[in-house]
Amino acid sequence: MGVVLFIMLSGKPPFGGKANKEIIDNVLRGTYNYNNPVWENISVEAKDLIDKLLNKQADERLTAEEAYNHPWLA
Repeated sequence: MGVVLFIMLSGKPPFGGKANKEIIDNVLRGTYNYNNPVWENISVEAKDLIDKLLNKQADERLTAEEAYNHPWLA
């Protein structure tokens, strides 16, 4: 859900790369950023939701219900 939201708001995937191996390596690292200028117009609340959905630690990641109740969606 976090990847889809990231793409919907920015038009680009959070984990880029030129080849499948590079993309997979970036996914496994779990690092992404908001350096693209498009993020200047995206709210802190939206970025917070994305961060909580893209958390690498599954037990810390938001559930669907928690995401639904996030302030950005209210």
